[in-house]
Amino acid sequence: MPAPRPLRFLLVGLWNTAFGYGLFVALVALTRLLGISYLYATVPTQIISVLMAYVCHRTFTWVDGDKSFRGFLRFNVVYWVMFCINVPLLVALVDGVKIPPEVAQALLIIGNTVISYVAHGRWSFRTRESDTSGPRGQQ
Repeated sequence: MPAPRPLRFLLVGLWNTAFGYGLFVALVALTRLLGISYLYATVPTQIISVLMAYVCHRTFTWVDGDKSFRGFLRFNVVYWVMFCINVPLLVALVDGVKIPPEVAQALLIIGNTVISYVAHGRWSFRTRESDTSGPRGQQ
């Protein structure tokens, strides 16, 4: 019997968060070496992390979910909308409150986790069955 979906989501999320955050920290260090803004670390981190997250969630979390290209696009929309919200919040915390970018992004991860679970479960990976009968159960 597979682990419940919320547990699978958290396990994949822990991996992807560690991977994405590690990549962000490395790229922020690189931006410092190059003398450019930390914001240049956000886009490559986003692209690579979203692809990693999709593969992992598609393989482990929502195995029975939408496997179409449309589902892949919905998955990306969720993360890019979150990105568009995250970057201004990151700027506010770093430039306004003077929190280091690594710490500010770590704080933003908490809200991102909750939002992504709900959005992916109800929109990105929904199946035709769940479209007509409401949200899927906690499988």
